[in-house]
Amino acid sequence: MSSYLDQNTQYLRKFINLSYQFFSHRAIQIILLLAFAGLFFLRNAWVAEDAYINFRSIEQLFAGNGPVWNAHERVQVYTSPLWYGLLAFSRVFSSNLYVNSLILSALCYFALLLYIIRSGIRPTTLAALIMLQLSSLAFFDFTSSGLETVLQLMLLTFLMVNIFEQSPLTSNNAKLRRRFLLLLGVMLCVRHDTLPLILPISTAVFIAGIRLDGWRYTLKSAIWAALPLLAFTVFSVIYYGFPFPNTAYAKLNTGIPGTELTQQGLIYLQENWLHDPITLTISVSFIVFACLPKQSFTVRLLALGVLLQLLYIIKVGGDFMLGRFLAYGYWVACLSLVFWLENIHRISTRFMLILLMIGVGYSTFSPRAPIATPTSYTNHTIKHGIADERAFYSPSLSLTAYWDFLQGRAPYYNFPYNDFSLQARKFNQTQTDFAIYSNIGIFGYLADLDVKLVDPLALSDPFLARLPVTGEWRIGHFPREIPSEYIRELKGLPYHFDNPELESLHSDIRLITRSEDLFSKVRWQAIIRQNMSFVKNTHES
Repeated sequence: MSSYLDQNTQYLRKFINLSYQFFSHRAIQIILLLAFAGLFFLRNAWVAEDAYINFRSIEQLFAGNGPVWNAHERVQVYTSPLWYGLLAFSRVFSSNLYVNSLILSALCYFALLLYIIRSGIRPTTLAALIMLQLSSLAFFDFTSSGLETVLQLMLLTFLMVNIFEQSPLTSNNAKLRRRFLLLLGVMLCVRHDTLPLILPISTAVFIAGIRLDGWRYTLKSAIWAALPLLAFTVFSVIYYGFPFPNTAYAKLNTGIPGTELTQQGLIYLQENWLHDPITLTISVSFIVFACLPKQSFTVRLLALGVLLQLLYIIKVGGDFMLGRFLAYGYWVACLSLVFWLENIHRISTRFMLILLMIGVGYSTFSPRAPIATPTSYTNHTIKHGIADERAFYSPSLSLTAYWDFLQGRAPYYNFPYNDFSLQARKFNQTQTDFAIYSNIGIFGYLADLDVKLVDPLALSDPFLARLPVTGEWRIGHFPREIPSEYIRELKGLPYHFDNPELESLHSDIRLITRSEDLFSKVRWQAIIRQNMSFVKNTHES
């Protein structure tokens, strides 16, 4: 009996040793961590209602009407040219834009992780970073939302890893600075409003380039970096008549006092603190950390970018999606702090494991951490105009809901199934070619492409976007009163504007967005007038 127990004990010890040796390999640990991250990516995957705004514009493109919203006028409804381009490219291979957007998001997310792994960090450090992702509502809720957030997070990761591998501020490698500036230029093609975050470090790299590489080489690098955004802006002005997406004019040309928007921006941060405290805690802690003595100039520039991004968010009033625009600064702070710890040799693996356990503890007890949120979680509360967007739409737009639909387990016959899709399908049965609707994403995507769909919030309407806000507003949702003359014009009925200012505005917008001759003199006169008017109104507000 004793020999039998001894023999079993020896087998158990061998098994434990072999298991330890197997799981101690860096490759195995990384594969397990990637599988872990992938599992939660799929578990939390969803597509936002706003993503369907892009989807309709892409369908118009493939129908031969161009990258527009309504077939009768040219208007840019997508905020991210690069993300729109990637989605449009995926449409060549599959018409299921819901699945396409999830696949693109997954590719960006895993490219983000693999680039971090390429830097040679320890598996415990990678585990800590993944746990920081899974702890933040702002970060992880938008890795698969069908929006451009995850693409920008991927590019930010490329940027940050390069910064900490070989600083572009001191390196003698001129090509490194050129690649760095090119990457910054590409990021602006994803979102214009990322500029506050990257402005300090990009300015410093440009100045360092002049000092180390000469002004001619650096100027050429800056021109090459600006070329993608410049090329699209030229196209946008020629084709649409304006340099920025229509959503910018709808949300910035409101006439709302700046003090009200600033107050709303502070409320936005407050609501995020209540629902997702780790995001703002780490972002602000990083800013404070950068102010401590002996911190590198690079770290301070990155922290300044995070601060400027927070101030910009406050100035514009935040957003109606909880956490959305806080993800970028949070990720910069996480990468900066973790790479700083990784590069200090006295920070042992044991210490990293302690930090990892703290993250696990936070995520376990936090009511809304992505790692702990059940797939059935819903929240339709809108407080101060701010909603937990994924929780709001998860029942109908999550990957779980789509899987149930494919398996025939869902109590409906089409996807997505919610009030917006039901109203769109009911509307199509009327065979009407004109509609007024506020939540234009799903409704617009499912409505026929030849329907003239007017958005009272002006996100897709260039004429209404230049009218003042009327009535009560919610951040990101600024209603306009639709002139009856405009409705008659869209319906093909006789109309006449009694207000000469409205008549002039309508005439200009119609000429800019509907004229077949893109290069006519009168069209370009209208383009100059309306762009100058926007600059004047923005400056006065």
